[in-house]
Amino acid sequence: MYNNIDKSIIVVALISLLQFFSCERNNPTEEKNIIAVVGSNQIDWKHLQRSFELVSKWRKGITYKSAYRSQLDFLIDEKLFAQAAHSEGIQNDPRISEYLDFIHKKETIKELYRQKVSSNVQIPEEEYKAAYLMMKKKVQFNYFFSSSESHAIDYQKALKTQNFQEY
Repeated sequence: MYNNIDKSIIVVALISLLQFFSCERNNPTEEKNIIAVVGSNQIDWKHLQRSFELVSKWRKGITYKSAYRSQLDFLIDEKLFAQAAHSEGIQNDPRISEYLDFIHKKETIKELYRQKVSSNVQIPEEEYKAAYLMMKKKVQFNYFFSSSESHAIDYQKALKTQNFQEY
């Protein structure tokens, strides 16, 4: 049991440290809409939106405003965990520091790609629409359930022989 708790603490600490040490990639001249300050860390509107899209804390029955407030509370908690982990010196633990170095290198490569490649690529609207329509129709089944083996075999045959491009 303690081993699972130790792993959970390490995972939370890693995520928190990554949040703590993450660099802001905004243009320095771009005005920031800071909505919270936790210690020396700032949470701006862009950060909140990105977090809401990637790790949404939205629950059934709550309003959009409440969902964003819940997301902001989540980000504040993450920043507090990161500060606590940093004050404990967890980033100096060899297991953590290797992983942080790996992530730092990976994120540096991503940023270089964003600056040098992604910003120079122009995709016409027609290509966006064509890709969207193609992906919208694409369905992949890894498995399906059936009440009997004979039905499963029938479904498998139908999937192999049916042309779904027309749907």
